Amino acid sequence: MSITPLPRPVIAKVPTSTKVRLKICYLVVLNKKFLTLLASDLLLQIEQALSQIGKRDQSEPHCNTVDHSLS
Repeated sequence: MSITPLPRPVIAKVPTSTKVRLKICYLVVLNKKFLTLLASDLLLQIEQALSQIGKRDQSEPHCNTVDHSLS
């Protein structure tokens, strides 16, 4: 994951009665591997929560592997 600051916006001249607020914006670039790992972790947490409240059928196959070879 990388955080890249965006270039400064061009500021036009505005009447003095107008309040201008400048915000620094960051573009967060997420790659496929990061999103896959995040989804895998969330799936595990959801399965654990459902198991704790007894909603998950124990006969269902448990999915604990994720193919990280996304191309």
